[in-house]
Amino acid sequence: MVKTAKDCRDVFSEMKNQRVPWESRYQSISDYQLARSDFQQQKRNKAPEDSKIYDGTAMDSWFMLTNAIQAILINTETNWVYLDSLEETETTDEEVLWFENARINLQNIYRSDACRFPTQINETLGDLTGYGFGAIHSGYDPSKHSLFFSSRPIPEIYIDQDTKGTVDKVFRRYTLKNEQAERIFGSKTPDLVLKANKAGKGLEEMSWLHTFSPHPDKYDSVISYHLLESEGDFVMTEEYDELPIHIVRWRTDAGQVYGRGPGVIADPFARTLNQVVKTWIKQAQKAVDPPLLVSDDGVIQGPKTTPGSINFVSSYSPGSMEPIRPLNSGANFSVGNAEIERLQNSIRKAYHHDILQITDSKELTAFHVQELTQRAQQWIAPVFQRIKVELIQPMVERSLKLAIDNRLIPMMPPSLQEKGVKVVYISPAQRANRIQEAEATMKALERIIALSQVYPEMLDNYNPDKIAKTIHNDFAADPSIMNTSKEIKKLRSDREQGRAQMAEQEQNKEALQQAQTLTAMPDGGAETADVLNQLRGRF
Repeated sequence: MVKTAKDCRDVFSEMKNQRVPWESRYQSISDYQLARSDFQQQKRNKAPEDSKIYDGTAMDSWFMLTNAIQAILINTETNWVYLDSLEETETTDEEVLWFENARINLQNIYRSDACRFPTQINETLGDLTGYGFGAIHSGYDPSKHSLFFSSRPIPEIYIDQDTKGTVDKVFRRYTLKNEQAERIFGSKTPDLVLKANKAGKGLEEMSWLHTFSPHPDKYDSVISYHLLESEGDFVMTEEYDELPIHIVRWRTDAGQVYGRGPGVIADPFARTLNQVVKTWIKQAQKAVDPPLLVSDDGVIQGPKTTPGSINFVSSYSPGSMEPIRPLNSGANFSVGNAEIERLQNSIRKAYHHDILQITDSKELTAFHVQELTQRAQQWIAPVFQRIKVELIQPMVERSLKLAIDNRLIPMMPPSLQEKGVKVVYISPAQRANRIQEAEATMKALERIIALSQVYPEMLDNYNPDKIAKTIHNDFAADPSIMNTSKEIKKLRSDREQGRAQMAEQEQNKEALQQAQTLTAMPDGGAETADVLNQLRGRF
């Protein structure tokens, strides 16, 4: 357990050593594929380098996969978050109204410009697909009275997991200018920083640690510390009910902490491809602007190679060897082209391009989107499930709690506080998977209905209410539009009463007609009196 500043630094030292074997691979992905974040210390303060990238296949495939996953899993333009009670009991009108208002408010928060959720989640998913893990911080911004989401650069993130494989420790190593640190921490600023500011070193930077780990004294809580990496005690301590930084990983092997993403798989192909393309470019330059062969003493004052230049030669006889002629290297470009194509296809496959490429058109129709979702759900469903468990579900649950605590969503009714509320996440991918089940149910019902024309007793095996709920759930429709059991009973009771009243009115109408007929008959007085007495009794 992390209790003291020394514990924090010791744990951080272990976490740094644990990440070292991955940093060279992550740096290679930055250098040869994405031209972005640096992991190795000697390059961290430099601008992103793209001098090693001679082919953009990896970057294009990474970009496509990142956007596709966001569209499939977290499309804020669709309804993808619903709320329900933890207990399987009837919901009151007040509870149904709160569920609907809370869902609308929560989705409006995700769509708002203040929280910047779409852009930040895209950056996190970019880290996930490129490097294999990503981190996003969620919280409440009182200045904007809104939630905020901030994708954290993964070079500053160090993680560890418990025996169940769940990330329970997140350490951030970041830098602050000394004058900034004093403004942030005020009277709690360490003496080392204060002395640096007094010595005129306010613009110099120092390394800080921001740690999140299980609370040493409270079960199921998180404690956070701010401290200098080099020395000193804690300058700030905070407590949370859950991790405010959400870590998501693409795939891990048994006992592995850091994820392995498509970028890691594509790394050897990308490194080779860039070298091959670099050599191919050199050879193409020689073919377009080849070296010149010049006869000894055949050219006065040396050859000129600029376009349109004139070279004076001492003598030249037609039919003899030209004094200046290009060097034919005999290069075979078809070999290079074939190898480049092979490596490009390998990179695209590593980034699941074969799943995503469903049409050559730039505009996707609804059919294409559904086909894309179904393909992705079939081939990389385990990854989607992991993203849901590690990222989406805890992030939405924390967002709901923060929104209620800060009055962005009204307090839930007392009855729901007793029952508890759960977040129901339904992604487009999950919808596509459920639609297949719904279609199978519909096909089975079509066969049953056809056979019931011959064997009517077959319908006794089926419960209409369960069929309706099953199809509704399989299509992942909004659960709030379903009537409760209490509402269904009332509707059916009212319907039965209406039928009974209509039947009684029909009987009265027939009786009146009978009475009128008997009255018209000469000897029908007694029978008419009996019919009228019956009608009086009904009324």
